[in-house]
Amino acid sequence: MADQLFMFLALGVAEQSTDYRPGARHALMIFVTASSLQAARLQAVEFVSRRGWCAVDLRREKSIGVDASGISDDILKAAAETAMQSDGAVIVYAEEVPADS
Repeated sequence: MADQLFMFLALGVAEQSTDYRPGARHALMIFVTASSLQAARLQAVEFVSRRGWCAVDLRREKSIGVDASGISDDILKAAAETAMQSDGAVIVYAEEVPADS
């Protein structure tokens, strides 16, 4: 089975190695390719963990299919296309998420 593109909305905590305040929670939009949803979940967490995010909580998920042509937002589409050509892509939302949400 060919790998499909998956998109995840997640929350993550910034570590020192990111460009964000260490300990701050941010919303993350993660794109990865995988052969199954279960594999994609693992890959998404691993992908952002290698980039300095911990306590990653996947909140929503969606299978996009085998191409990103159906994504209308230019930023999301560019991230999806990057993920299809590499091991993934992440968009970090700049505004911090309060700890109680």
